[in-house]
Amino acid sequence: LDLSGYGRVDLVLDADGVPQVLELESVPGMTDTSLLPIAAAAAGMKLGDVVAVLIDDALRGD
Repeated sequence: LDLSGYGRVDLVLDADGVPQVLELESVPGMTDTSLLPIAAAAAGMKLGDVVAVLIDDALRGD
């Protein structure tokens, strides 16, 4: 699909362990209870740093 940028894909595993796509979210949330800030914190990153990377990537066309 040649996709780039920021988004979220929700998956579940079926009974055979095969991933099934539930939803594609082109603009996932960034509130304190949203997954992106929680994932950033789990990776030891500040949300502001993640946003800076997203902006830099968008400006470069990555």
